[in-house]
Amino acid sequence: MAIYPNNCHLLESYYASTDDRHYGKLAYSPPDPNDAAGVVDNLSLLLTGGRLRLNSVSKSMIIDAYINAGGGNDGLRMAQKLFISLPEFHTTSVMHSTTNSRPEVEPPEPSGKRYKAVVFLFLQGGLDSFNVLVPYSGCSGTLSHEHYRSVRGQLHIPAGELLPIDASTSSQPCDTFGVHSNLKVVQSLYNDGDLLFIANMGVLQQYLNEDNFREKMDQTQLFAHNIQTEEVANVDIMKDQGGRGIGGR
Repeated sequence: MAIYPNNCHLLESYYASTDDRHYGKLAYSPPDPNDAAGVVDNLSLLLTGGRLRLNSVSKSMIIDAYINAGGGNDGLRMAQKLFISLPEFHTTSVMHSTTNSRPEVEPPEPSGKRYKAVVFLFLQGGLDSFNVLVPYSGCSGTLSHEHYRSVRGQLHIPAGELLPIDASTSSQPCDTFGVHSNLKVVQSLYNDGDLLFIANMGVLQQYLNEDNFREKMDQTQLFAHNIQTEEVANVDIMKDQGGRGIGGR
């Protein structure tokens, strides 16, 4: 038996033989297609480790569906669709059905504390961050708008096209930075004290360059988009805060 499709969308591609859209095929052929109960018992063994035998309601429902579909391939198809909707398929524990209502859950007493939440907006796609927040004026050391212009070349944004924001009370190397001209709402939020920039953060585990990054980056894969999507969200390539969620919180 190969790995079995785990949702109806993939199951449709399984039957349509579009192999690039499902994870595998179930090579089961009923020894007696007319024995609906036997077919369901076999599927229970293959797909739920036999746990469906303990749930007579679901078992009877699938047997009836197999018969109503005409048995054979159509009946097998219907039975498999129903199997992947069962809790026995998605868990490894024994399920016990009951007709008892769930007890009412008492709402907890409010703590009275002010509610706080981290709202994380992940914008899929590329972002040229060096043209979002730009050195503008009052800079110290080697950082300056002129240095930014020389490094970025034809990609640089002239100072006159930037939206200035004040950083004179911070420990940043520039008293004033510039925001991209299309981000007026960002400038407004910053000026109102409702937005901050967190710059120079990423998933590098140590300082490196183009000559040694392969040897020095063994905790993540810099050029794998799917992995970097997860890493940027968690900011935890060392897995120090495993399971803590966005930003390690």
